[in-house]
Amino acid sequence: MKDPNISYEDFETLVKKVCQQNPEWRYGQAYYNLLSYHRSDIASMIQGTLMDPFHKKEVSQHVINFVKSKW
Repeated sequence: MKDPNISYEDFETLVKKVCQQNPEWRYGQAYYNLLSYHRSDIASMIQGTLMDPFHKKEVSQHVINFVKSKW
């Protein structure tokens, strides 16, 4: 369920949980999908850019820092 008050730390915990429940998903895929769901405003800033983690196995520290700064 969407939580408009989710903290970034809780978001990261949720991403890890979703990855454990869906091992076929890449970490970047889970990160972006959940970001899009919970904070579509931030997701739209990185969608289709070099920061977009959807097709990646990991999320770079650069992306994490950017997302946290916008949270």
